[in-house]
Amino acid sequence: MRNRGFEWDVTFNHTAGDINYWVKANYTYARNTIEFQDEVNREFEYQYRTGQRYGQMFGLIADGFYNTWDEVNDAARPRSSFNGNKIQPGDIKYRDINGDGIIDVNDEVPIGYPRFPEKIFGFSIGGNYKGFDISVLFQGAANVSVSYSRHARYGFREDAGVAQYLVDYSWSEDRYEQGLPIDYPRLSEGDQVAAHNYRNSTFWIRDASYLRLKNVEVGYALNIHLLERLGLNRVRVFANGNNLLTWSKMLPGVDPETHVAGTNSEPYPATRTVNFGLNIQF
Repeated sequence: MRNRGFEWDVTFNHTAGDINYWVKANYTYARNTIEFQDEVNREFEYQYRTGQRYGQMFGLIADGFYNTWDEVNDAARPRSSFNGNKIQPGDIKYRDINGDGIIDVNDEVPIGYPRFPEKIFGFSIGGNYKGFDISVLFQGAANVSVSYSRHARYGFREDAGVAQYLVDYSWSEDRYEQGLPIDYPRLSEGDQVAAHNYRNSTFWIRDASYLRLKNVEVGYALNIHLLERLGLNRVRVFANGNNLLTWSKMLPGVDPETHVAGTNSEPYPATRTVNFGLNIQF
């Protein structure tokens, strides 16, 4: 495996009268390539792991939905080897990569980025003025993809129930005809593990790039002359918050920073916390 990349870190400090402030930024880019991997012989060149990034995901390429029975019954459509070719309107349409007229594992190609970000960055600003101080930290990542877990994909699975968002944004004839947003195939139940709609594909791979307001802290240190009368060296009151806002393209409630392996397990979500405090030094 070959790993190449670079990183930089820059800091700027400045004083203007009673105002002291600083700005910091960092950026890391790293790309790896598997130069050789002892792997089985594969029928198609595009399915080899050698030459890909470590952790590269493979799957089908989704081309929207079958929206009408005319599309489903079209004799020219590729036959699905999944779920017995029992296709209905609202099912995902896949691209026949090798052109053999059958959608199967031979049509799986590299999709998305690996789960390890190629780009990691952050920047922060802060300063102080006559006892007041503030600091703000942003962090983010790019060139990274996530495959949704099974509980985020399936309408019905064991006793997990149905998420309201999934119900509201699943394919239906009404939503299709009205041109409304559709984020899920039609609701269905049964052996979802082997079903046509739930194969690893670009439909379930999401860009996990994000920008997060990671931390904000505001404080105030009391006047030193007042402290001397009280026999204190320093008193500072402060408030801070962590994981305050996240901008990403993920489904609501899915943390883009958390590694998800596409299994049943669900990671603990990011928790927003707000703290208030008082520091007293004698």
